[in-house]
Amino acid sequence: MNHGKQDETRRGSGPAQLADDQRHVLLAVERRRTTLEALEDVNGPVDLYDLAAAVAAGEADEPEVDDDTVQRVALSLHHAHLPKMAQLGVVEYDAESTRIRTHP
Repeated sequence: MNHGKQDETRRGSGPAQLADDQRHVLLAVERRRTTLEALEDVNGPVDLYDLAAAVAAGEADEPEVDDDTVQRVALSLHHAHLPKMAQLGVVEYDAESTRIRTHP
């Protein structure tokens, strides 16, 4: 049984390194796509609130959004999207410190 491809994709460093079904899961939700876009230019770890503000602004297509919107996006990222993205190996998410790091 050949597990090489599956093992390789689990260690992947981004959407291009994922198996097709994993890539579809990752990109199926617009918020995760917007999150990936927001993380493209980030070097080093980013705080959940800062990421949520960037994602909310991207979704609204506005440079700034209100704090309530950012808080709702942060909750959604924290509880649903970042854990899924971490499970897929696209990001590292420390829920305790609320810090996100993309894989190199």
